[in-house]
Amino acid sequence: SLRIRQTNDDLALSVVLASIAREPAEDRFQLMIRNLPTDEISTQLVDADPPPFSGGRLNAEIDGRMLLGSTVEIAAPIDVELIDSRIRIGGEEATIPRLTLRLDVGGELSDPAIAIDEETLAESLRDAGHAVLAEKARSEAEKHLDDGIQRLEEKVGIEIPSDVRDGIGEALGNGLGDLFGGGKKKP
Repeated sequence: SLRIRQTNDDLALSVVLASIAREPAEDRFQLMIRNLPTDEISTQLVDADPPPFSGGRLNAEIDGRMLLGSTVEIAAPIDVELIDSRIRIGGEEATIPRLTLRLDVGGELSDPAIAIDEETLAESLRDAGHAVLAEKARSEAEKHLDDGIQRLEEKVGIEIPSDVRDGIGEALGNGLGDLFGGGKKKP
């Protein structure tokens, strides 16, 4: 067996070649990558312009098995977490704070087949869409709040103090947080 770990824990690799041991067993490998810039891998994996995901960073964990022969065959699920990445699907795009998905990889190591676990992707997009919708609503509310306060100041001829502005914005933000989830918990 061989184990490699980067000192900052952004990379770890473990390979166990048990098929050549005195008591043969299954050959296995594990790979963990953290904080890899998404653009470094998206351009290598996906032949599309623009790619379906870009920007941000990613974490990935692979725990699979190998079959050593005239070629090296692998079978492994890959759990991927995209963080602050721009996702493009069907002409729509959004920056999503966190998106998890599972890929299934199998076949020859030199040219493996890759399939996306569609259930995990759909669930993750549904959850992420919720967060994106909430952020868009907050952004729009802040914009309208600023416009409304400015019109009020013009109409009455009095400048509203910044602490009052902040208090109104915080109250609205908490209300939206409660509406979309993620609002502050009350003691």
